[in-house]
Amino acid sequence: MPDAWLAIGDHRFYAGTDWNAALEAYGHVLEHPDSDPYAMALFKTAWCHWKLGQSAEAVKRFKQVLDQGAEPETDDASRKRLADLREEALEYLVQVLSEDEKNTPKDIYDFLASIDGSQYSRKVLVRLGEAYEAQTRYDKSVPTWRFLIELDTSHVDAADFRAARGRGPARRRQARAGAR
Repeated sequence: MPDAWLAIGDHRFYAGTDWNAALEAYGHVLEHPDSDPYAMALFKTAWCHWKLGQSAEAVKRFKQVLDQGAEPETDDASRKRLADLREEALEYLVQVLSEDEKNTPKDIYDFLASIDGSQYSRKVLVRLGEAYEAQTRYDKSVPTWRFLIELDTSHVDAADFRAARGRGPARRRQARAGAR
């Protein structure tokens, strides 16, 4: 039954882009937490919430996908599928969080802690800092690196965060110098 509901949800998700109807179908899969399609249904419900403009709920669901895998899977293929899904959830989680301009790194850290996601906070903030840098949004990346440094000055990556924090303004200076 969970596989059938996943297929129905996927049809509603892809064919009709009816996010509410897809969410309803995926909800039936979530009634079976021990089923194979459970993690995928969590992932798809996160997407539905995101598409519906419900960012906080989307973040919670992506976090639940990251929580999957605490129990060892029975075979290598299942482990690989789940690892791939968790990696994809992390990427989309960063996208959802980066869309809200008013969120500070501390806001994000505190929110993740409030939904029992503190074990992912550092990883999410690192990915967020990298995403901001890739978008040349140094006004957002520098405070992210600064927050990570302040979070734990003795962390093994603190020196890398210090270097990253300085890349934004240095790149801007190089660009201005090259334009002269």
